Amino acid sequence: VDSGPYYDDCIRDTCACDSGGDCDCFCTAVAAYAAECRKKEICVTWRSPDIC
Repeated sequence: VDSGPYYDDCIRDTCACDSGGDCDCFCTAVAAYAAECRKKEICVTWRSPDIC
């Protein structure tokens, strides 16, 4: 899965975030990429106690 568009969305959304803080918007953007990967049966482990 090409991460380029998701990366660009993540930067834009995180910088422009006005709801719940930067982390909420960051997590939403990364979750969108992970969901697209899941559709292609690719597991992306990105959540941790420190992130989202």
